[in-house]
Amino acid sequence: MTRLMAALAFGAGCANPGVTLVASGPIDCADPGARADGPFEVRALDAPFEHDTRLWRNAGVVVADLTGDGALDLYLPAERRGALRVGAGDGRFEDETEARLPPSVAPEGGVGASAADVDGDGDLDLHLAASEAPDRLWLNDGAGFFTEAEGFPGHDAHSSVGSAWVDVDGDGDLDLFVATFRDGDDPGPPEAPDPNRLLENLGGGRFADASSLLPPEALEGYTWVASWPDVDADGDADLLLINDFGHLLPNRLFLNEGGAFVDASAGSGLQVPVCGMGLGIGDLNDDGLPELLTSNVGPPVLFESGGPGWWFEAHAARGLVPEAAELRRSGWGTELVDLDNDGRLDAVMSFGPLAWGSPAGWTEQPDGVWRQEDDGGFTQVAEDWGLAHRGVNRGVVAADLNGDGWPDLVTRDRDGPGQLALSRCGDAAWLSVALADEGPNRFGVGARVEVEVDGRIFWQELRAGGTSVSSSGPPVVHFGLGEAERIDALTVRWPDGEVSAFDAIEPRQRLTVTRAAPRVR
Repeated sequence: MTRLMAALAFGAGCANPGVTLVASGPIDCADPGARADGPFEVRALDAPFEHDTRLWRNAGVVVADLTGDGALDLYLPAERRGALRVGAGDGRFEDETEARLPPSVAPEGGVGASAADVDGDGDLDLHLAASEAPDRLWLNDGAGFFTEAEGFPGHDAHSSVGSAWVDVDGDGDLDLFVATFRDGDDPGPPEAPDPNRLLENLGGGRFADASSLLPPEALEGYTWVASWPDVDADGDADLLLINDFGHLLPNRLFLNEGGAFVDASAGSGLQVPVCGMGLGIGDLNDDGLPELLTSNVGPPVLFESGGPGWWFEAHAARGLVPEAAELRRSGWGTELVDLDNDGRLDAVMSFGPLAWGSPAGWTEQPDGVWRQEDDGGFTQVAEDWGLAHRGVNRGVVAADLNGDGWPDLVTRDRDGPGQLALSRCGDAAWLSVALADEGPNRFGVGARVEVEVDGRIFWQELRAGGTSVSSSGPPVVHFGLGEAERIDALTVRWPDGEVSAFDAIEPRQRLTVTRAAPRVR
């Protein structure tokens, strides 16, 4: 029984005052037999950008409903302003960059981006992480037309690669951690990395540098991914940094102790000398705590939880190794997601060369997909499923692009067309859950959602950035539920600690849990 379910056993939040649940109703698969032709339909994701040999450009992808029409859209950061593709809700996208994004300011140096409601007006804004140029914040007017936020502290002297949002100070709105690496094109480490940054949300699209609130070690590192998981399940967001050049500055963990962040790296088991590039988060052993999958220049590394705040390496034992090591050399974007809705998380990882001029045989590396089996081991299925896309691949995001309840994949190739992989639906059960709050954190970023089926607990956290690499998915959690025909309980622990609970829910539908009044700790 997890900490959240234990609280519910004593009646916390069971009355659900001011909380409503809106359900789509069951969504049946139109043609389950189509999966026999292959679980995915793969399309090229056209990205008409000029070839850019610089190492960090064109890395990420944002998948989110940016226009407010219920369909997921795509934003692809690039050297100039990138591209915005508006989704039709069926896996098709139209380029509306010129009409919707601010006028291009060259060079913009786009590497990655994340989507979050930064001003509490109910729509998703965009943070653009840039190299050799200032970061940018673009505010959404509610219909998917963006304007530049004035006075955003972009720090053009630093090289940003990604960002993640959460309410750090408990005032209800979302604050921003920016992961930085360093300027330049040489893949070797410089004398010192650029500093990471914490930006405090002051409201109305205004931010102030609050990096001094964190330990100095949190600002160091060749950081590719910064994330805010609750690693010890105590109800608050901790800070996790995945770093390149781990032999110099390894991964870092900072536990949130009443709003103060304490360096817990030394006893975490995370400080291994690998080149951390991407991050997937999910519970693989049903202990209520997160496993962490990191990509690497070399074999992937799976950190399996052994208790709150510590992990041991389990990739070899679980079979998470590239079968074609001579092909899959440099991993990047990483996710743990149930691609076939069988109730077990699978592993997705994009691969690509470090830089132009890499050793022969390192170019156009195929992506990897490992399916989790009944015994907890993993089997490489990328080739069988048609997902071994060869390219200079970077970010990857899993999201339901066509609303059928089955996760699709968007992969970014920094030198050419990426890949849209639309899943063919089947008979397996699933559930997706979104949150809506009247407070500044409208989408409930940082909340924990749990689903109970026949005594087993599935859980996910609402994130805005903080997994894959340089990328961001929609503020929705997805559960694959296998053969389940009934969900016994659904519980939400909101970011302020309040708990809402519902029971007897049908699977195969989309739910929105709405809280009617703002909450501020």
